Amino acid sequence: MRHAKKAATIWVRNDFCARVKGASDDALVIYEDPATKEKTTHGTADGRKACLHHCLSVGLVT
Repeated sequence: MRHAKKAATIWVRNDFCARVKGASDDALVIYEDPATKEKTTHGTADGRKACLHHCLSVGLVT
């Protein structure tokens, strides 16, 4: 199980989800794409989607 969780962390999850999953309309998250340096602002809807992706990636891989 430990190896599957590590695989989920490395291969399935991404930097965007890790940074945005805590976003809310009261605490916006500004994400800068490491490749393009483009900055985007994210609120509750994006935070929920990122958190869902995080949970599903762990559940599917483990």
